[in-house]
Amino acid sequence: MGATIWVVLAAVLAGHLLSVVAATSAATAAALRQHHGIKGKHQHLALLHRRASRGLQRRHGSTSPLHPHRHSPQRRRLTLAQQKRGSAHLGKERLDLNVALDRLPNKVVEVFTDFKKKPDPNKAAEVLEQLNAVYSHAQKEKDRLTFECKDKASSSSQELAVARTGFTEAERQLTQVQDRMQSLQVGMDQALAEIEVLRSQFVSHRETCRLNGKQHEELLDVFSQDLPRARDLVEAVTSTCTSGTPPALLECSMPDGSFVTTFKEEAMRDKIANFSSMAEKLTVLHLEGAVRGSHSASAVALTEQGSAVQGHALPSKLHHRHRVQLLQRFLSEKAFPLHLCADAAAPSCESLTDNLATLVGNVQDLKDELQQRAQEEEEHCRTSLEEYDRRVAVLKQQAADAGVALSNAAVRQQELAGLRVARRRVASELEHESFLQATRCTTQADDADAKLCSAKSVWRETVAAVGSQAGSLGAFIGDCEVTEWVRGPCSKECGVGGVQNLTRSVVTAPKVDPTSCPRLYLELPCNEKPCPVDGLMGRWSEWSKCTQSCGGGTRTRRRSVLRKAEHGGAPTAETTQEQLCNALPCDEDCQLAEWTAWSNCSKSCLKGHRVRRRSVMRSARGAGLCPDADDPARRETVPCNADDCAGSPRCNALLDVVFILDASGSTGDDGFRNARNFAKMAASRMAVAEGGVKVAAIVFGGSAAVSQDLTADATAFDAQLGAAVWQKGSTNTAEALALAREEFESHARDGASPIVVVVTDGMPSSSFVLSTEAARLKARGARLTFISVGPSIIRRALDKWASWPAEENIVEVPSHATLDESKVTALLANICPPAAFAL
Repeated sequence: MGATIWVVLAAVLAGHLLSVVAATSAATAAALRQHHGIKGKHQHLALLHRRASRGLQRRHGSTSPLHPHRHSPQRRRLTLAQQKRGSAHLGKERLDLNVALDRLPNKVVEVFTDFKKKPDPNKAAEVLEQLNAVYSHAQKEKDRLTFECKDKASSSSQELAVARTGFTEAERQLTQVQDRMQSLQVGMDQALAEIEVLRSQFVSHRETCRLNGKQHEELLDVFSQDLPRARDLVEAVTSTCTSGTPPALLECSMPDGSFVTTFKEEAMRDKIANFSSMAEKLTVLHLEGAVRGSHSASAVALTEQGSAVQGHALPSKLHHRHRVQLLQRFLSEKAFPLHLCADAAAPSCESLTDNLATLVGNVQDLKDELQQRAQEEEEHCRTSLEEYDRRVAVLKQQAADAGVALSNAAVRQQELAGLRVARRRVASELEHESFLQATRCTTQADDADAKLCSAKSVWRETVAAVGSQAGSLGAFIGDCEVTEWVRGPCSKECGVGGVQNLTRSVVTAPKVDPTSCPRLYLELPCNEKPCPVDGLMGRWSEWSKCTQSCGGGTRTRRRSVLRKAEHGGAPTAETTQEQLCNALPCDEDCQLAEWTAWSNCSKSCLKGHRVRRRSVMRSARGAGLCPDADDPARRETVPCNADDCAGSPRCNALLDVVFILDASGSTGDDGFRNARNFAKMAASRMAVAEGGVKVAAIVFGGSAAVSQDLTADATAFDAQLGAAVWQKGSTNTAEALALAREEFESHARDGASPIVVVVTDGMPSSSFVLSTEAARLKARGARLTFISVGPSIIRRALDKWASWPAEENIVEVPSHATLDESKVTALLANICPPAAFAL
């Protein structure tokens, strides 16, 4: 610079100013280009360094590729504003002209330099032509970058959003699989633990069943030995009675103050000594009944609370058990204390044989009942052990299924973990590529802006150099101010061939030539990305079997992916669904309906009942409980019409009535005659006719026989019943009930109510068989009513055999002699419908 100034001074002094100006201009321009060119290079390197530093800060900062937080829009706008202010500041100084020239093509620099050497309109026109060409090209490049960068940013943003969504979905599925694995593991552990508990219970229950079975076998063996001994005793007594004289009996006063009846003959006592304690107990009770004229012994009394199986007497019999045990001890020791005994009143042979015949039936009852209980318990053991096996098998299958599902879930977990890593990598790469693309766009846009600004700066210098002649040079495109581009709609949403029209308007046109403006219309390709393809799912499979039959299990269904989503299409949905099933408890009580309305009264007098019931809406499950139909929880009664009956009402209803009369030895001839008269009196107060009551008669002793089939002929009924005779013998009530059932099957009428009236004074030969026949009759719909004569019949047994309610199907009388009209009224009030029972 100093050498140049000295040249200028020397030239002025020498008077050669014009020639020096040209030389000075050339030297100055070269020096300035060299100086500012170096400076411009340094500035450009500094700009690249700042950009690289910002890129490193973005790349290695605290932000995550999956959670990008770039510089805020305010900071970006501030940076751009600073760059513009810097450019404006450079334009204010002469030094900026050299920076502008450095950014323009060499052709422009050469033309402008030549113009500066000799500023004239022609050279200025050449400068304008070059500047318009540069400006027009830079403007087109800026326009292209504006749309291209914006479209790329939008596309990158969409791709990045899809990648992030894919990553999030992979994380969700992975979490879901991990939760399911934990649930499967817990379920499998619970199943295995329950299997161990069930195995322990199975072993214990099996051992209990074995011990009970062994005990049953031992007791059956005892009763099997007692049965022929009882028959032998009965045969011995019967043989003695053949001569007309029953065996003598003794009543012994035991050391505890009680009395025991036994045989006086030692041989007969020896027979009793061979009995088991239960059989001997029955024998003593039957002998007492024969002496006192009643059937006071029965297997029902001894087994009502399980005494036959358990070997324990009823609480009410503890005192009697003690004295029988004392008697058995004396008998077994062959040291019977005759000095404590006295002759007992001699019973009739009929009564004694009837009582002892019942003894055989009682022993048989004990054996039959024990066999039935043994069979029931064996069946219970079998079914319960099978249930243990079934539950263990189910739990094993559940554990196995859970193991398979856990294995599959583990494989799926690995797949999803790999998918998660891959999608995270894709998202990170897309974000990095998006950042690089934005950086390139920003750099290229800055270069285009720099050329536009440089062209304007050089044009201002040119205008200033030519002065007033600038108006004749023509218009500079950069002097035309235009609006931003306005996009029109794209002709296609996606694919190939889409076109979009863009327009903008002139804000300020050059005064010299208003048409010298950048292009105002532009047509660009658009939406060239592939069309989105939605994911396509297959059909759902059927739901799998529930993992548990109750208590809450799960079931699943699956479907396959037929087509994966592409290019931003709707993503595929889940491939597996799981839902709860069989959530109801495994053990749940039944659900009962509401109470019905109260029924009408069952009797018109002598105290009937009204009833209401509850039905079962939902059965019990598993070990849940459900009350029986006759349980108070499901059946309630209230008394009604407790007044006495007026006069002697008659029954005019559609009934089929079978009278069963006891003609066993204990009844006696007079007693049987009274029983026959009672049946005749009852029939006489019934409207016996084809459309009314039909009656039949069955008489039983050691065997049973039909005296009269169901008939509407009252006279024939009276005649046949009058011809029946006292049979003596044992009390085979069960056979009589069987004949009554056959009578109904053969002669019953449609619509007629079947009723059985049993008149008896003693326990049956076999309570077990009688219970069976009574149940069969009631199951057929017959009403079973008892006229209980005397104290011999156990009320608990009658309550079991009679129809419900027992109070309205049992009439108790003290003796046969009291079977009068009042008892007929009581019977008819029970069996006759209230509407048909009147005077």
